[in-house]
Amino acid sequence: MKFQSRGQYFYSLYTILFALALVPLTLIGLFHYINLEPVFIENHFGWLIPAFLGVADVVVFEFLHRKNLKATFSVASLSDKLKKYFALTIVRYAGLSLALHLIIAGYFLLRDDRLTYLFMLLLLYIGFQWPTISRVCDELKLSRDECAAFRQWK
Repeated sequence: MKFQSRGQYFYSLYTILFALALVPLTLIGLFHYINLEPVFIENHFGWLIPAFLGVADVVVFEFLHRKNLKATFSVASLSDKLKKYFALTIVRYAGLSLALHLIIAGYFLLRDDRLTYLFMLLLLYIGFQWPTISRVCDELKLSRDECAAFRQWK
């Protein structure tokens, strides 16, 4: 992808990331609205399975993101670094969206409100990981000159 400006870069990235976050948010709202009976018999520890799967998914995708991000440090061109960061961020948020879907599936099957709380915590985590100009500079370990060039890219 060729981006003409920093605004276009972030607009494209944010559009995809919002779509990845909006689908699970819509599903959990729908499941709370229709309020069906649980599919499985109530179990005091049953909620731990989807919770564990969701948290394990987050840990795995964060590890893969950090590992693949290290490969971009050796790339010479700033535009190539930004292209790779764009793709890696989409994969990272797809994994975080998968974790949200796992938690939603657990909620659908068990109707345990603790999974809703975990869902909200994961949404907060996603918000804290949201890519901004300073986060891109920090995660890509850009030099001062590269970061200044990125900030002034119009």
